[in-house]
Amino acid sequence: MNASDTHAFYRGFFENSPEPSFLIGADRLIVEMNQAAKQVFGFSDSEFIGKDWLSLVDTPNSKPGASLGQSLGEARTALELTGIRKDGGRFQGKFSITPLNNGTGPSFLCTISADSNGSQPTQTPLSGSPEPKQAPSKDKPNLTFGLQDEANLRKLLQIYDNLSEVIYMYEVRNNDTFRFESVNQAFLNVTGLRKDQVVGRYVDEVIPEPSLSLVRSKYTQAIASGQTIKWEEITPYPTGVKTGLVSITPLYNEHHICTNLLGTVTDITDIRAAERDLEISNERFVYATKATRDAIYDWNLTTGEIHWGEGMEKLFGYKSAQTGNGITFWESNLHPEDNQAVNESLNSFLEDRGQEQWEYDYRFRRADGSFAYVTDRAFVVRDNTGKAIRLVGAMQDLSRRREHEAERELLISHLTQRNNELEQFSFITSHNLRAPVSNLVGLTHLLSPDAAPDSKTRYILGKIKESAHQLNSIVEDLSDILVVKSNSPAGAENISLKEILGEAEKAAGEFLTQASATIETDFTGGDHVFFSREYLRSILLNLLTNSAKFRSPDRDLVIKLHTETQDGKLKLTFSDNGVGIDMGRYGGRIFQYQRFQAKGGNKGIGLFMVQEQLKAMGGSISVASEVNVGTTFTLYFADSQPG
Repeated sequence: MNASDTHAFYRGFFENSPEPSFLIGADRLIVEMNQAAKQVFGFSDSEFIGKDWLSLVDTPNSKPGASLGQSLGEARTALELTGIRKDGGRFQGKFSITPLNNGTGPSFLCTISADSNGSQPTQTPLSGSPEPKQAPSKDKPNLTFGLQDEANLRKLLQIYDNLSEVIYMYEVRNNDTFRFESVNQAFLNVTGLRKDQVVGRYVDEVIPEPSLSLVRSKYTQAIASGQTIKWEEITPYPTGVKTGLVSITPLYNEHHICTNLLGTVTDITDIRAAERDLEISNERFVYATKATRDAIYDWNLTTGEIHWGEGMEKLFGYKSAQTGNGITFWESNLHPEDNQAVNESLNSFLEDRGQEQWEYDYRFRRADGSFAYVTDRAFVVRDNTGKAIRLVGAMQDLSRRREHEAERELLISHLTQRNNELEQFSFITSHNLRAPVSNLVGLTHLLSPDAAPDSKTRYILGKIKESAHQLNSIVEDLSDILVVKSNSPAGAENISLKEILGEAEKAAGEFLTQASATIETDFTGGDHVFFSREYLRSILLNLLTNSAKFRSPDRDLVIKLHTETQDGKLKLTFSDNGVGIDMGRYGGRIFQYQRFQAKGGNKGIGLFMVQEQLKAMGGSISVASEVNVGTTFTLYFADSQPG
């Protein structure tokens, strides 16, 4: 191929490339454009030539002129712009501007490809049909090729290698043999192949199966129809598996014999991957909306369109046809008393560019006319200026929760009233009976059964005296219980178990002496608790006297106290070798106000008081016992140190 043929060869690439392209002079005026550019913009040659290229784009938020100036002598500049057609229509595209150094002065190549969303510029057919595509003539070389032609050829070569579209040319023999005649740099970049691995080689040496069978059938179809054939193809290359939009155009000589195939490929691997990710994401969204009962929505604040999930029908009974695609449906179903407040809150949130999360409780009308209490939580998406452009959220029906809360409040009110009545009754029982019972006990002291004239009277007087003392004891027990139940304990402090145990031993001295008791202590696991001094003394005193009262007649009483710390809390083990308790019979009632053994002086209140005092301070108690072996109480204190 001589110089003039080469010039025609590469011009054919430029003219027939499906990628809209045009040349820009240093003065920003268009000097040349290809057929695809004329189809996309809708301008003829005369309308295109000499036009300021910035008039072809709508760029209110960018400075393409500055970017064009910066690209002089630099690498390609890519701009996401909105193109303007002759008829005023708009399209999104990526405008790639490449400086060309061809010896005839600075100029630029602008190519338009899919935008970041994968949208391709739509081509608009021009009036009239383009000339039939012809391959460069190999029989009639142009012998007048001069210096200007060399400069133009260099420019075309630069254009060819700087097009982002993958471009290649086949030599066609006998309509069924295809040999790579030329490929541009984009072809090598995308496939990862070297030029010597492609140029001069036949198609079956470069393209593997199953793609080979596909492309051969497409090539045959293009030659037979004389039309450009397009398809999507997935092919493995050294750079990985690539997905491309392939276009193949047959070129004919003056004898209408196909001599070449011009191929272009738009690499859409990333676009298809993004589509798959989006499909998976959408699938997850669909499943999420099916799994939840929330009414999920997605509101495009720019267009005003809003999409409701299936929860709108599940929760409120509205069919999709009833919701429409605007916000009017939602606003019209707000409770009249809540409408203004909800809209003011939402508008204030959207205008506050520093906020991302919105939440509000209001009432929303169901399809049956009733109102539901809902909580609405939403997340806003803002553009780079902070303007709200999208709101994604979910409405949750709180009606049942509100009903349960109302029922709970009513129950709490009833329980509080009942508790107050019981406390009042206990107060009356313990306090109002105290005076007459005390008087009755005093009077019994004045009566001497021995002075009675007969045995029957002496018996009756003795029983009256005994009953009066029992009644007085019960009133005193009730009074003690009310003190624990009604009053807050004395202030908690960091106190020593050893110290308080000593005080309790002195108070129970008579009982312990009578029982010949031995007390063994091991407080190495912790000696201090944060507790009420008064309560701790009472607890230890009750446990000591309880052990003394229920000692075994067969052995001396041994009481053991042991401490250990668990999770920062103190555990006290209090054990004795007394008569023990039948746990199968009494285990569930040990800490209730009742007696299990008929021991003198045993009123059944001691262990009840121990449990109540521990509970009042956030602690607890448990018991293990075996008849004729002994009993072990385990006390758990809320905190071993002040918090």
